[in-house]
Amino acid sequence: MTDGTARRRQGKKRMLATILDAMHRLDAIFPETRPETVNFGALVMCCRLILADGIVHPLETRFLTRLVAPRIKLRRDDIEFICDRIEERCMTARHLEWLISFMQSSMTPDDRATLARALNDLAMADHNLHNAELQVIDQALQLLGLRSTASAATG
Repeated sequence: MTDGTARRRQGKKRMLATILDAMHRLDAIFPETRPETVNFGALVMCCRLILADGIVHPLETRFLTRLVAPRIKLRRDDIEFICDRIEERCMTARHLEWLISFMQSSMTPDDRATLARALNDLAMADHNLHNAELQVIDQALQLLGLRSTASAATG
């Protein structure tokens, strides 16, 4: 790896760390809503889903890398970095709710449905669907307005 490549990777990791740190402070000023915010928010939701079962499985990181490739240029080690950062900062349901509230204004119904499908596909990437993953998906669907709280409670 060249020095320039290493510097670019370190810069990307610093930028991701700064955004994640801001996200975990609920009183932080989040950047203006723009397409990259939706993409980044979706990435963070997917990473939280990967962490739900307590294992960052290589099949999940590989799937997520391919999934976000058209929008965000990340490597598998970047995804592992984000997962480590989320775990280290103990991202809670409240953080996810806060993040989605910023994403919703820029998301079309098709974007929401696409994200819901991506979350389901990601949960199955390691060929093992865990209850914790189902809970994260269910919560994301509720927050995205794709499932009501009443219908989630009944099944």
